[in-house]
Amino acid sequence: MLKRALRAARKQCSVLIDATRASSATRKIGVAVTNDDPLHPHNVRPTNPSIVPATSPKPKQCFKATRAALAVVEIVDHIASFLDAHDLLAFSRTHSFAFHAIAPRIWRRLPSLQPLVNLLPPDLDGLEDNLPKRWTFYTRQVNEITFDECDARNQFPIPWTIFQHMANCKILLPTLESVIWRCNTARCATALLYFVNDDTLRQLDIGLSDYFSVDIPEARNVLAALTERNLRLVSCKLRMLEDTPLEHPVGDGLMHAVVKFLSSITTVRDLALSPSLLSQDVFEALAQLSNISSFTIVGRDQSRSWPATITQVERPEEASRLPFHSLASVETLHVGIATCNAMLQRSQLQVLSNIKVWTTHLPQPQALVDFIGAVGLLPQLKSLSLSVSAAIPLEHDRREFALPAAALQPLFACTRMTALELFLACPTILHADDAMRMARAWPRLRLLRLAGAGCENIGFRSRLTFSTLLDFSETCPDLRVLQLDVNADLTGIDVEQLHHCSAQVMAKRCRLDHLDVGWSWWAPHGPSTEELTDALLDIFPHGYMELKWDMQLPKHILKRWRDVRESVNMYQ
Repeated sequence: MLKRALRAARKQCSVLIDATRASSATRKIGVAVTNDDPLHPHNVRPTNPSIVPATSPKPKQCFKATRAALAVVEIVDHIASFLDAHDLLAFSRTHSFAFHAIAPRIWRRLPSLQPLVNLLPPDLDGLEDNLPKRWTFYTRQVNEITFDECDARNQFPIPWTIFQHMANCKILLPTLESVIWRCNTARCATALLYFVNDDTLRQLDIGLSDYFSVDIPEARNVLAALTERNLRLVSCKLRMLEDTPLEHPVGDGLMHAVVKFLSSITTVRDLALSPSLLSQDVFEALAQLSNISSFTIVGRDQSRSWPATITQVERPEEASRLPFHSLASVETLHVGIATCNAMLQRSQLQVLSNIKVWTTHLPQPQALVDFIGAVGLLPQLKSLSLSVSAAIPLEHDRREFALPAAALQPLFACTRMTALELFLACPTILHADDAMRMARAWPRLRLLRLAGAGCENIGFRSRLTFSTLLDFSETCPDLRVLQLDVNADLTGIDVEQLHHCSAQVMAKRCRLDHLDVGWSWWAPHGPSTEELTDALLDIFPHGYMELKWDMQLPKHILKRWRDVRESVNMYQ
């Protein structure tokens, strides 16, 4: 019987495919449609009948073939992937088979607890022993659940006691893989344990309010219960929900519970913590995790946090550093550079290849120099991104916060570098020799962004010419994105020789996709728009290139660069 059903489904699907091809062919050659039913195949009159298929499917056959196609789970799921939440619900109500095929997609991610509460019957007596059938059907589809106590979608009475009794009798969500939990009260923090499935949970994101920073017993109990379950987590985020530094440091009891919990999740690969939850004991516990590959610090620094104390200690010897043998990526958000610098100086990082620092604290130039010096000791480094989103006080001179070009010299030892991004409060002034040393040190470079905020004066910017672009294109053939302060200056370039160079020389140049000339200067007596366009097309002859610049340039320079971009796009 099964083989017969499969043969019938194949025949019906082939009829649907033939009908689709016939309709597409008529659309290509042009058709004349009557006023009765535009979608009916019998009312379509071909303008060139000689190239239309001789046979066309009947309406009844098309209808049957459509029903057969909608009986295939893969086809229904593919259609559902293009629908939003409202249309997805409407589609699921069209047919029973469509409902069963789309239900896993609808219930895969729950943004709140409201859908689960709606599944509970009005009469809750004896519910712990006899769960309704619809609860069993729908909860088997849930893979991810999000609960935010401050979210308006959760501002309704939640029967926590009922969920607790149900969890004591049966696993509430048997296929749950990810939990995102934001709680501001002790009752909601404890409720997390009702939904955690020890066997299937792989991602856990817990956000605790400032209320728990004074060492509330419920928070310690939740972490202790999670520790006893020996979860096989792959990703874990444990952070405080503070927008400003905590008024009081986290209690010792809660910190001890954090250490025990981190020591129990030996399978974790991606880990994120708040800086207020960092301590020497926590750091030592992280070093014992043999599978951790990505570590993120998210939150605001506080005056008595771990980084402020550890950075006062001199760099330890190699034997006394904490071993992070598998850590490949480090990321810090909002916190100061001292946090990441402290971790680099106190750890053995043999395979660390990616560092990303985004800070809202204005660092001193010496702090930047120390950080780059620590990064330069990582032989496997491939990507470095440092972004300072802070304004320089008006009473200070901008040049006091400028990073000198010589400070980048320790990075020349990282010969595997493929991406370097420096967005500083004040730009680094580069000369042609500095740029070429960077190109020769990183021949595998694919992305280079060196930018700075403000400093509209041309004296505070690099004075690179188009000859530097030419040298970069030949030294770094893999370069795709370049952002430098490059002036509209063709000094040192033989335009005729550049235009008539051989095909072998052109093949060695990079395929640049994105060029940002930053705060470039275009002298009134400089090259014309046509000359600059020809130079760009000769230096980067391969494919399409997006040209950008700083929008704060003078209007007459902006207009010239717009003309160059239009000309480049026209020729490419």
